[in-house]
Amino acid sequence: MIVENNNSVARTSTQVVICKNKDRIFNMELRLILTAAFLFTFSFAFDSSASILGDERAEVCSSKLGNAFSPCPQNFKNKALAASAIHSEYSSCDHGPTCIGGDFDVQTRRDYFTFFDVDNEQTIKYEITISPNVYNSFGSLILPGSKSAREIEPSDAERDVTEEFANVARLRNDVQKMYNLSISSTGTMTNAHGERSSIVPRSASTCLTALDYRETERNCAGDLVRDIREGVQDNATFFGLISSLTKLESVIDIVVPLDIDLTNLNELASFNVVMNFADGSVLALNVEVDEGAVSVVLNEDASITSEGRTFADAKQTGVSQHGSLIEAKLVAGGSFVPVRCEPANFKNSSYVAVAVIIIRHPDGSETVRTVYQKQDTYVTYQSC
Repeated sequence: MIVENNNSVARTSTQVVICKNKDRIFNMELRLILTAAFLFTFSFAFDSSASILGDERAEVCSSKLGNAFSPCPQNFKNKALAASAIHSEYSSCDHGPTCIGGDFDVQTRRDYFTFFDVDNEQTIKYEITISPNVYNSFGSLILPGSKSAREIEPSDAERDVTEEFANVARLRNDVQKMYNLSISSTGTMTNAHGERSSIVPRSASTCLTALDYRETERNCAGDLVRDIREGVQDNATFFGLISSLTKLESVIDIVVPLDIDLTNLNELASFNVVMNFADGSVLALNVEVDEGAVSVVLNEDASITSEGRTFADAKQTGVSQHGSLIEAKLVAGGSFVPVRCEPANFKNSSYVAVAVIIIRHPDGSETVRTVYQKQDTYVTYQSC
C-alpha cells in the first residue's frame, strides 16, 4: 500500500508540472498575439490608403532665361524632400507600446513637387510621403515621423509647360543674338550669329561711339530708340517670342493650382541691345515690351567708354583718355562727362593739339577745351 501511495503522489506531481508548462505556453502565445495586434495597429495607421493630399509645389529652373529664374538644383530629390516638413499629431495613448487598438489614428500626407528643367527640356516630378511625429497627451514623442520621395510620371500638361518654356528660351536667345552688334571702323555691322545686320538702319550712321547715345550732336539716341521699336513690331523672331509667351501662359493655367513663382514671367519679353564699337566703347540698353509698349533704358553700369570706364563712373569723375577722336570731341563739346583742367606745362608734352572746342554760355562767357593726340590715344582738357 505504501508503494502504491508513492506512485499516486508521483503521478499527481507530474500532472502539476504539465499544467505549469501549459500556462507558460499560453502566456507566450498571448504575448505574441498582443504584439502582433500592436504592430497591426501601427501598420494600419500609417498605411498609404489612409494618406491625405498635402501641398503641390513646382519650380521653373533655367540658366538660359537670364535673371528671370534660378538655375536648376544639383539634386532634385533632395530639394523636393527639403520643401516638405514632417507634421505632428497627438494620441490619447500615454504608455507607448502598451497602446493597442485605435489610439494611433493618424494619417500620412502626400506632397508633390514638379521641376520644369528648361535647359535640359525635362519635367521631373516627385511624390513625397510624410509620416507624422506622434506625441502622447504629455507631449512625449511616441513615434518619430519620416519622409521619403519617389519619382513619378508628370502629366502631359506639365510636360507642355517645360516644352513651351524651352521654346521661349530658344526664341529669346535668337532675339538677343540679333541685337548683340559689333560695328567696325568702316561702319560694317554684324550680329552675334556672325551675319551682317541692318536691324538698326538709322542709328548705324549716327551712333559712332557709345557716348553718342548721351549727347545730342548726331541724334543717336532718337534714331536708335526708333529703330528698336520698329524692329520689335516687324521682326518675325520677336513676334514668335511674344506668341510663344502667350501660349505658355495658357498652358500654365491648366497646371494650376501649383505653388509656383511666375512673378518674373513678364521679364521673358525683355532683352538687351549691346553695341560694341571699334574704339572699344560699349553701349548697353535694356528693352522691355509690355502689351506692345516698348521701353528702352540706358544701362549706365553696363555701358563703357573707350577707356573702359562705366558711364556711371565717367559722369561722376570724368575719364583720363579716349580710344577715338570721335569720343574725345564728344566729351570736349558735351556735358555728360566732366572735363578736367589742363595740367601746367602740358603743352610741352609729346601730345599734339588736334581740336579746340569753344563753348559759349548765355552770360557771354566761354569755356575752351582742347583735344590732344599721341599716336592712337586722345586726351581732353579744359582751360581753367
